[in-house]
This record gives sequence, structure tokens and C-alpha cells, in this order.
Amino acid sequence: MKALFGIILVLFSAKLGVCQTLADQLDAVIEREAVGLHSSVLNNAQLQPLPQANYVMINIDYGPINALKQKIELGYGQPLIDRGEAHITVITPPEYDVLKEHLSIQQINQFAFIDFRLQEITFQPICVGQAAKVEGLNTLLAYYVVIESQELLEFRKELHAAYVLNGGHRSKFDPEAFWPHITVGFTDRDIHLGDGVYKGENSCLLKVVLTR
Repeated sequence: MKALFGIILVLFSAKLGVCQTLADQLDAVIEREAVGLHSSVLNNAQLQPLPQANYVMINIDYGPINALKQKIELGYGQPLIDRGEAHITVITPPEYDVLKEHLSIQQINQFAFIDFRLQEITFQPICVGQAAKVEGLNTLLAYYVVIESQELLEFRKELHAAYVLNGGHRSKFDPEAFWPHITVGFTDRDIHLGDGVYKGENSCLLKVVLTR
């Protein structure tokens, strides 16, 4: 107990007498560890949208994401599996299962890619996140780029409104329960919300710096 108390005292003792919280300490570590991501990852408006049958995604240039995967593999000394493509999932399959009770996938895709022009939205890469799950004797790991986009959130809010106006109950779909990211790779299989992980800024491991 004394050792723990000593650690807390150290963490809360900053230079010049300025109090620094545990969260500040964690953020400072992330800030010191950075990795480059080529800015062409933002060129999604130049790519064709790829409507799916049971979810909504934004097509992302695979090249810079693949290059980032190689950096992570080198840095952490472990090979990663990927799908040979990159995307941002905007509506997940479980969310679509709820929405389809009152909106068809044709209506959702029309609204997303024609009315809202979702493929052309802007976003900001924040960090490389890491998710982990213990499964048997193995620890599964997944790496991804955490992103931020007000436009994506606005789209989900508008879709929620359309769902409610078509008879859906507003409590069944939360537009703000959303952790947008671009999967980079994983050790065994991808890890999702259903595995008990949240792929937001809470999971940041490395700061992302855009390069040219």
C-alpha cells in the first residue's frame, strides 16, 4: 500500500509545482511515441464507394495503411493479418440488423452515398490504437487508426432521425455509440465491440503524424 501511495504521489508531482493527473501522464506517453502515416490516406473522395449488403463503409486507400502495418510489425516484432483493403465502418452489421426493420439497405445506401455523399467526407487520424482479448492461452491483438469526424457523426444522427420517422424506436439505435477507426491488422482475428473492446481514443498507443 505504501508503494502504491508513493507512485501516486510521484505521478501527481509535476515540475514547477504544477499538478499533473494520471490522465495527463498517460497522454504525455502517447505524445512521445509517434508513427508516420502518409497523407494519401485522406484521399477517400477519389475512390469509388463500395455499397455492402448488410453494413455501410467508406472505402480507404489501402497503400498507406499497409505501409503503417509494416511499421507496426517491425516495431513490435510480430506479423499481422489484414484483409488486403482498408475502410471505415460507419454502420455495423448488428446496427443494420436493427435499422432494417424500418429502412432497407437500398434506402440506407441511397441516403449514404448519393444524398449525403459519404465517400467524400473528411476525417482526422488521431492515433494507432491497440485492442486486446485473452482467449484461452492466447492474447489476441488488433491495431487500427482511431479517427475523428464530425461529418460521420452527423450522418449517423440523420440516419437515426430517418429510422425514427419510419417507425423505429429511438432507443434501439444510438448514433453517438460510435468508435470510428481503420483496421490495420491483427494477430489472430479482428476484435470487435462484441469482444468487450472500445476502439476509441481510450485505446491510443501511438500518436499518428501525417507525412508526405
